[in-house]
Order: sequence, then C-alpha cells, then structure tokens
Amino acid sequence: MTVILTGWLFWGERLWLEPADKILPFLGVQYFLHLGFSALVLFLCILSNSSGFGMAAGLLMALGVLNPVYVLINQGLTQLRSGWKADIRNCMLEGNLGTAGFGAANELLLRGAAVGAVFIFLSAGLAMAVLKKRDVR
Repeated sequence: MTVILTGWLFWGERLWLEPADKILPFLGVQYFLHLGFSALVLFLCILSNSSGFGMAAGLLMALGVLNPVYVLINQGLTQLRSGWKADIRNCMLEGNLGTAGFGAANELLLRGAAVGAVFIFLSAGLAMAVLKKRDVR
C-alpha cells in the first residue's frame, strides 16, 4: 500500500500497475519468504544469545555470502549420486527471493511459498525449543 501511494505521489498519472490478480500472488509469496527470513534471523539471535550476531548473519545471508557453500554442497551431492541435478538454492530463502519475482511461473511461486512456510515453522519451533530449554535451567 505504501509503495502504491508513494508511486502515485512521485509519478501521478504515469504510474502503471498490474491487475490485482497478477500482483497479489507475487506479494503473498514475497511476504512468506521475508517472514521466513525474519524468523530465521530471530532464531539465530535466540540461539546465539546475541542480537548483533543474528542481525549480522542475516545480513550476510541476504548478501549471498552462502552461495559458495551451496555450490560445494551441490558438487558433493552430485558426486554422491551421479546424474542428480538438484540445486540446494531452490530449497533456501535467498534463492527463492530472486526466482519468485514478479511474473514468475506458478510452480516457482508455489515453491517459494512452501520454502517460506517451512522456514517460518522450523525457525519458530526451534527458537521456542531453545527458549524452553533455557527456562528449565
């Protein structure tokens, strides 16, 4: 909503938007992916007991620092099982943030929403488990 209002203020009548049926799936998937990313950063903050570490790790992940690690994992998986063309970036938040863009195919949007939902539930569940374990001590 803010983007639409800002665009209207800056460009007025020259602002052109896609119909709602095309833009809403994109916005929903991006919401899930960003919420999953936020949950992951929250989990890292809770796990490390340091908000600075969690924020720095989240920033580095968003900048793509883990891409070389993903390439090494892909190479290792290919060596274990020859002929297997899996890409671990398809299962990670950073990879789906770029591929589930505006105008992406429905399969990419569905995969992005699923990855976002999995990261939300896993990160929140693990964060709750860590907090519960700390409360017991």
